[in-house]
Amino acid sequence: MPKLIFATCFDATFQPGGLALIKSIRKFYSKDEAEIIVFTEERPCGDAFIKLCGQLGVEAKQMNLIPSREMMLKAKAWVTKYAMSKCAFDDMVVHIDADAFLLAKIDAVLDKMQPDSVMAWPDLGTPGLLDYRLMFGQDISPEQDRLFHFNAGVVCYNVGDASWKVINDFNAAVNDPYIWACLRNDQFILRNCVARSAWASFIMHPDAQHFNPIGKCADDLKLDNQNRWINVRSGAQQFIWHGCGSGLPWLPKERGGCEEPSIKEAFKWVQE
Repeated sequence: MPKLIFATCFDATFQPGGLALIKSIRKFYSKDEAEIIVFTEERPCGDAFIKLCGQLGVEAKQMNLIPSREMMLKAKAWVTKYAMSKCAFDDMVVHIDADAFLLAKIDAVLDKMQPDSVMAWPDLGTPGLLDYRLMFGQDISPEQDRLFHFNAGVVCYNVGDASWKVINDFNAAVNDPYIWACLRNDQFILRNCVARSAWASFIMHPDAQHFNPIGKCADDLKLDNQNRWINVRSGAQQFIWHGCGSGLPWLPKERGGCEEPSIKEAFKWVQE
């Protein structure tokens, strides 16, 4: 049976979201069903969060990221590569940002992945393959560009040659001073890497609303009598909630928080 690994990264600022994500995964996946790997900044000896990770079956890796700029972008590349290094071909790695959390198992969508493929969900509100020529020395057509407008908040990898090329490109880019000086946004860097190395094996899953929602399209939820979270707008089950465009449910509104009552309820529910 293929191994499943969830990978994420966060610093102390995003720790409430990271902890909710970890607990949401463990709500639906036991230690035997899925591994969880977290990259975080260095912590004091005896740090309570690191101890809690051990109790939840989470492998927490501490990094010396000072004085790194935009350290979590680099950590995103590093943690995904580390998770893939623990995999055989056809195992699954799901990278998910710490402002998102699971509301159900996602096996149904993972089952749709082909061998050695990368899957993500659309984000049409931002440019696609920004500075592709800068990174790879070649042009790309507008038609090709449109194929890769995905959001980097939730990305799934079926481990194989193509997905390894993506992650090696991604790690090389975030550690390259030239690329770093010109292009530091994870959306664009990762999109470019997928376009270059997994062109034929990239899957754009159409149902972003229920698996990687952005821009408040999943901010009205309700818990039904089968313990499923339903997206009121669509009437369908919600599998992942993502704070992109909605704010962070652990912060007050004036500091960028999400004030929607059902989101705060779901955020609390996944940690119970």
